[in-house]
Amino acid sequence: DCVIIDTKEYGLVAVLPIGMSQICSCNWEENVKVGAKVEKGDPMGYFLFGGSDIVMVFQSCVDVSLLCPPDGDGYAHCLMGEAYAELTPADIETGITETEETGFAGNQTAITLQEYLEDTDEQWFLTGKKEYTIQAMMVSDDYSFRNELEGTDYTVTDDGHTVVMKGTVDEMWPTDIDRVMSSYTRPDGSRLEKEDFIPKDTLISITSIPTGDTHYAMFVPDTVTMTVETSSGYILHANMPGVPHGDGDFLVCGISEDGGPDLSDLWVVNGSVFPITYDTARCHSETEQESCLAA
Repeated sequence: DCVIIDTKEYGLVAVLPIGMSQICSCNWEENVKVGAKVEKGDPMGYFLFGGSDIVMVFQSCVDVSLLCPPDGDGYAHCLMGEAYAELTPADIETGITETEETGFAGNQTAITLQEYLEDTDEQWFLTGKKEYTIQAMMVSDDYSFRNELEGTDYTVTDDGHTVVMKGTVDEMWPTDIDRVMSSYTRPDGSRLEKEDFIPKDTLISITSIPTGDTHYAMFVPDTVTMTVETSSGYILHANMPGVPHGDGDFLVCGISEDGGPDLSDLWVVNGSVFPITYDTARCHSETEQESCLAA
């Protein structure tokens, strides 16, 4: 189990508690969950029956220099509060550190969503849902899972309204039951009922309702990576390194009252999945069209 922290200066940082011998368990505080914000010094968790190790993993665009003096085959012990390493902040916009000209996640550039929307030559295009069949379930207890396409960890509870979805390539994500009821039917085309999700913890097949121009989408080439926070507070990553994307992912949102993109409700759809689930007839750029056709 690990937590990935999205920092401004040092990119994504993974924190992994390691329970060595005679450690009963590694436990996170209740406030440590997807979308939460933590400050320096905040408690994040604890070991039961003793203490153990913490492993921190940084992206390649950050320089990590150990400050502990060598001691034999290892390093000298540090006391609590003493610095044992120094980080060189990454230039997140260009993807290089202050001391080394190395690309961010290979050939990618990490920028903010706002920067991308202001600077990109890509355009929003109208799209809608295709007809496809996936699976869904409600849960009877806390249920944790990871969407590998988004690089996002989720934990859902038996709250009476959250549904776990399992998509066309087995990716999983949570959504609200009212959204499911309005967007999907039973495979035979009949109306979904809440009773269809009983018993809980059992996946059922549901079929999407094809729509016309109900959404806007924008292509994000795989040379760019960014973080997007949804209206539900989930943190998604466009073009997460190490994940297949085709030629890139897509930003998707609803339509505002004035007919433009509704940026208050924005999410990311993996480039390998988008052509399966959304209409691609109005993709604008050649790269968009190639990405849609390739999938």
